[in-house]
Amino acid sequence: MNNRKFWRHKLPVPGLVLLGGLLLVFSGCNGGSNGDQAQSVWEQPPAEANADSFAKFHNKVPPNTILLGEFGGENVRGAKVLEGELKAAGLKDVFVIGNQQEAYLCYGLYTDTDPLRNKRYAEDKMRLSTVRTPDGRRAFPMLLAMPLPEATPPTEFDITKAPAPYTVMVATFDLYGRKQQAADHARKLRQQGWEAYVYQGETMSHVTIGGFTTEIFEPLPPGQHAKPGLQRKIRSAKVKDIMQKFKYLYWN
Repeated sequence: MNNRKFWRHKLPVPGLVLLGGLLLVFSGCNGGSNGDQAQSVWEQPPAEANADSFAKFHNKVPPNTILLGEFGGENVRGAKVLEGELKAAGLKDVFVIGNQQEAYLCYGLYTDTDPLRNKRYAEDKMRLSTVRTPDGRRAFPMLLAMPLPEATPPTEFDITKAPAPYTVMVATFDLYGRKQQAADHARKLRQQGWEAYVYQGETMSHVTIGGFTTEIFEPLPPGQHAKPGLQRKIRSAKVKDIMQKFKYLYWN
């Protein structure tokens, strides 16, 4: 499949949106402090928590889960603390997908999220809606069903490190496991001598090569301005070489 070779990225790429408050909601509800436990979680830096459990979904459309919270930075330890507390309270299907930088607290796996057809899904949502904080508020006011999430693996080849706004897209991944596959693909290209970068989007992961300015294009005719979708002629020998060696977009 031929691909649109150029992609203009914006710097910086927006970071993870955190759903704060859950750690505070549950702290101390077992009668003691979670401080020591929180410090011990993630001591061994896993590539991805529970990765083996979900490997069977790689390169497939994954099942849905109920997202209870997202955690980033220092708060990722709180996800594991909450997982333990919820399991102790009888919510056995809770789990965490994450690494040292990012974590998702989830509940259950569902191929169908229609409550009329899937009784277990409807019952799980009802049970989760009854979980209360110490002051009586709902612990999970928004119970969202979403495809099984992936934690973003750390990489030194993030697109935000590209030296200029234009880059040549050479690979796209959009099935489960895409984030790690994109990071691995970029690393492989780096080992081969290419200046590869990774962009982790909401639903797709892209691998690109190089960072270029508008000088790679032939100048526009006098009085004409660049327009969205306008195909501009390439004059850069370096870019032409990349396009020659990567004629087709690698997809998954």
